[in-house]
Amino acid sequence: SVLPCAAQLDRGTLTGVVTDPTGAAVVGAKVQAVHQLTNMTFETETSMTGNYTLPGLELGRYRVTVEAKGFKRAVFENIEINAGATVRLDAGLQLGAVTETVEVSAQAAAIQTDSTRVSTNITTKLVEDLPLVVAGQIRSVFNLALVAPEVKSDYNYRLGGGQGSAWEMAMDGTSTTSASVQYQTERTPLSTVPVDAIAEITVETSGMKAEFGRSMGVVSFATRSGTNELHGNVFDFLRNNAFDARGFFAQSAPVLKQNDFGATLGGPVVLPKLYDGKNKTFFFASYEGFRNRAGSSPWYGTVPLVEMYDGDFSNYKKSGVGMMQLYDPDSTVLLPDGKTYSRTPFSGNQIPKSRFSKVASNYIALRPKDMVPNVAGAGITNNYFRDRGMRLTPWDKYSVRMDHQPNVGNRFSFLWMDGKMEEKFGEEGAPGLPKPFNGTNTWVRKNRSGRFSWDYTISPRVFNSFRVAIMREAGNVTALTCLDPNAKWGAKLGLKNTPGPDQCLPGYGIAGITGWGGNAWGYDRGKNRIITNDVIIVTGQHSLKTGFFWNKDEWWGGGQHRPNGSFDFNIAPTAFPGDGSGNTGSGFASFLLGKAYQWGLETPRAVIQTYHYYGGYLQDDWRLTPKLTMNLGVRWEYTGPLKGGAVLGLKDWTDFGSYGKPAGFMNFNPTMPNPKLGGRPGTIIYTGKCDDWCTGSDYIFKTYKDAIAPRLGLAYQIRNGLVLRAYGGVMYGAVKTTGGSTHFQGLILNATYNNSSLPAYTYFNIDDGLPPWTPPPFRSPITDLGGVTYYWQEQDAGRPPQYYSWNFDIQKQLPGNMVASASYSGTRGVHLSSAILNINQMDPKYFWQYGRDLLNASITSPAAVAAGIPVPYPGFTGTVAQALKPYPQWSDVQTSGGQPSSIGERAGNSTYHAMVLKLDKRYSSGLTLLASYVLSKMFSDADAAYIGVSQRAMDHYNRRLEKALSWSDQTHDLRFAFSYDLPFGKGRHWSFGGPLD
Repeated sequence: SVLPCAAQLDRGTLTGVVTDPTGAAVVGAKVQAVHQLTNMTFETETSMTGNYTLPGLELGRYRVTVEAKGFKRAVFENIEINAGATVRLDAGLQLGAVTETVEVSAQAAAIQTDSTRVSTNITTKLVEDLPLVVAGQIRSVFNLALVAPEVKSDYNYRLGGGQGSAWEMAMDGTSTTSASVQYQTERTPLSTVPVDAIAEITVETSGMKAEFGRSMGVVSFATRSGTNELHGNVFDFLRNNAFDARGFFAQSAPVLKQNDFGATLGGPVVLPKLYDGKNKTFFFASYEGFRNRAGSSPWYGTVPLVEMYDGDFSNYKKSGVGMMQLYDPDSTVLLPDGKTYSRTPFSGNQIPKSRFSKVASNYIALRPKDMVPNVAGAGITNNYFRDRGMRLTPWDKYSVRMDHQPNVGNRFSFLWMDGKMEEKFGEEGAPGLPKPFNGTNTWVRKNRSGRFSWDYTISPRVFNSFRVAIMREAGNVTALTCLDPNAKWGAKLGLKNTPGPDQCLPGYGIAGITGWGGNAWGYDRGKNRIITNDVIIVTGQHSLKTGFFWNKDEWWGGGQHRPNGSFDFNIAPTAFPGDGSGNTGSGFASFLLGKAYQWGLETPRAVIQTYHYYGGYLQDDWRLTPKLTMNLGVRWEYTGPLKGGAVLGLKDWTDFGSYGKPAGFMNFNPTMPNPKLGGRPGTIIYTGKCDDWCTGSDYIFKTYKDAIAPRLGLAYQIRNGLVLRAYGGVMYGAVKTTGGSTHFQGLILNATYNNSSLPAYTYFNIDDGLPPWTPPPFRSPITDLGGVTYYWQEQDAGRPPQYYSWNFDIQKQLPGNMVASASYSGTRGVHLSSAILNINQMDPKYFWQYGRDLLNASITSPAAVAAGIPVPYPGFTGTVAQALKPYPQWSDVQTSGGQPSSIGERAGNSTYHAMVLKLDKRYSSGLTLLASYVLSKMFSDADAAYIGVSQRAMDHYNRRLEKALSWSDQTHDLRFAFSYDLPFGKGRHWSFGGPLD
């Protein structure tokens, strides 16, 4: 995803007016700002009305000089520029020679007199000093955003009146947000630079100008750059169980060893005798690592008795029953009454090894010798205890930033970042059963990105900013039993006709014991490419800004369950026929004989999604009077049609890069007559070309071309140090990961079979291999008939969420470098990503019309016939309730996609009102302070932009009842963060000298 044209998020702007002693405008005055730590220089000239604007300033303190012919030079020291801020500095020149200098003691206004943005800046001082918890993962600078008002941690964070996860995150002006809505917060620590490379954080919740879009709230990080002095640090945050007290009943404290460590180094680029980069070329490099070693918690499971591996079940006993008799499934006979079946018991409850399945024999040969009951007196359940196993979670992050200013008119910046996090296990394996029977998943995630910017001064009052960013992310989740590509588990076990790849130990569900193995893997890949360009023109009383943005967002996702098949065993094959007591038969005995009651397989699946996102904006900051500024803007943004679909013919995940053109997506069409169901409305369709149920197009839903977002703000300076501001505007959210891991039905094979199709009391034999199966595709208008299908709504799936936002606030500058503000903000959200539609719900009126008994009756029952309930289509045999559904051919039609990050509907609504009181004290006298109180109320029927939070409507036909108090509503919210330097030591109020300093 992308937050385009956010060129000022990581930088600040200096603006003001230059006047003579009479108050008249000084035209053509030269304004120069010099960064005090790097000597980087920025210049402009005043317009015909004496106004000037210097955009794109790196954060920090500046020495500002204003000079014009016939006037003394005015110099302002220590003008602080923060990320994303517009700082006003007006200059009144005195008559005299330009060689004369006047040191002006007046400071820039700390209040926002030229902008209506509602934001909180978390300064470098707070970023450096506030503690971050090291708890199971690397430090996340995103947690510092919680000190800002209107930021809630519920549902992957919510900003202001937005949905959970409906925010954007930017780093140095371009997006670094994950493509996955559900995991945005979880993946943030990896997609940002190390904490010690962050200079400032800015949180915006309302009042955003036209250059900002595709979100309802922005968290922006500005990274550190080098200066003319070489500086750095080395750190290690340690947490170790050696410092922990044990629990009252525990014999010892659990193993826990955590280290968050790293180093930074920044300064000028100096190559002795070759290049001296002071005042123009700088670098800042950082590294942060994390190592977590957590011991296993005590774990209990169930394993067979030792002798049972040899077929001896004489000790297979249950309290009150005694020995549970096993019966030979191959001895099953039908008795003369033609109804009753009987079996011969195994003598002595022992199964001869000659009867063992070859596959089962090969499987139990893999058993570690210590996988035997070790809990005294436990019998045949919960008889295995294991507290070995070590969970390891190493993380590593690197970043390098380079800045170069060859001359006043050009400045280049480049940021490279690389990160990797994983979860794996030590030599003892994962908690649970020992290797190789443990199917616990391991995972690894990588992120790599590069960002480049070029700021170019075209003329004294025309500035251009060009940015390019590329971000790649990749993740793999793999069962421990699938890690060895050369394992050949299927060949070792003697499995036949499995889809492969043959590197996973199949998962066996065996009734009565802890499951064995587990064969699953999954992956996702993301690649974002971003290009933006912004132009600022200062003319008269106008500061015009315009720009365009383009983003290509690609996402690949896939995986496979059961590449070597799955098999489930219950007691039925070895129990007495018809015995429902559970006192005869054994799931493990059925396994030894190879008699499965259920089995299945899945072919590799992969889904590709590609979006193009582009548009433009125009913003005019118009200084109507010396006290009144209007921010007027309009933005248009467009998300192109979803391209891609399921990939056919994959052999395994390593084959993913060699795919051809995707086979497209499946979808549900609610109005198309179904040719297989007598013309009943409701048909499965596919992109591409095939029979009548294909669209003939590569696109499956429409795009939204009317995302026009006007913005209007007014800032009125009542008097020095007091400003009144008001704003109203429209924002649009993002369309991303619409499909997730769905909409490939009919394009992969994911099948589960059972014995219902076999003659009575006969069972599938695993030694025979899986029954013949046909590789996909299986395009059909009745795919998954009778089951669940998925529906991307043609008009809504490609439509972005929409927010109407407004605010009103007053800011007062106080002594001691403090700003107090009181504000009201409101947001109304419509067309929000949601999961509330239930379009295949039976109309509740039928409950009153027919009653429960008739609704639960078969459509062919006499009661249904007498009531005149029509059969919906030829061959239907379901219940009356199913027949009365709008689409009785499917049990459910999910518009949300069925996956947490798969959103295909835009039916959500929300309303938010908040009063915010805030006190912000910048560093002075050793104290930095940020305090806030929020009184708010939020109503919603779609709390987050992913499934799992937004629940389906209880009554689809009266969905207005669903909008209620939000799950994340918090009426009162008081926050307080501060940093205070004790007044002792060198340069402080009390200096003792010597080593005490």
